[in-house]
Amino acid sequence: MYLCFLIESRSAGSRRYRLAAVGLGLLCVLLLTAITVLWIQFNHLTAERDQLQTSNTNLTAERDQLQTSNTNLTAERDQLQTSYTNLTAERDQLQTSNPNLTAEREQLQTSYTNLTAERDQLQTSYTNLTAERDQLQTSYTNLTAERDQLQTSYTNLTAERDQLQTSYTNLTAERDQLQTSYTKLTAQRDQLQTSNTNLTAERDQLQTSYTNLTAERDQLQAERDGLQRRFSELG
Repeated sequence: MYLCFLIESRSAGSRRYRLAAVGLGLLCVLLLTAITVLWIQFNHLTAERDQLQTSNTNLTAERDQLQTSNTNLTAERDQLQTSYTNLTAERDQLQTSNPNLTAEREQLQTSYTNLTAERDQLQTSYTNLTAERDQLQTSYTNLTAERDQLQTSYTNLTAERDQLQTSYTNLTAERDQLQTSYTKLTAQRDQLQTSNTNLTAERDQLQTSYTNLTAERDQLQAERDGLQRRFSELG
């Protein structure tokens, strides 16, 4: 009875050990899979964030370049306007100072015609500059909207990155906890293995004692039978 009890206890311990080992293996596989997926997503989001940052930098450079061109065109327009004002003042001064009114009139008429042509040319340039300014203003507005959208996307990506970092930290803590549990289970397994070895040695010793006792019993039984036969013969 005692041997049967020992054998059943050892079988139940082995089953519990196998179940614990299988459960631990499944937990390790799930944790490794989760960490791998999170790491791939983290790298993908980092690449998208860097690409958006590069696009934002390029758009900012283009916006600054367009702003500089707009400033230069405005300066040229103002310079042409100043030249036009100076020419008009010189024309008025010549008309007042020249004694030969006819020649001055014709000269002034020619100058007026030239100035009119220059004015029209300046008006055309001014109109073109105004159209370019409006186009630049529209581009600047669009760039500002895109910049704000990129800023929003960057903020969202930063929040997602922080959330992923938190999840990664939690998974790392769970992994460490599982590692600790695994270490404890390994120690318990080693202890059970030692107990199993000791029980096996005790069983073998008991088996040897049982065999010896059986042999002694058989020998005593044979001697008793011999004594009974002799006793019967004497009677």
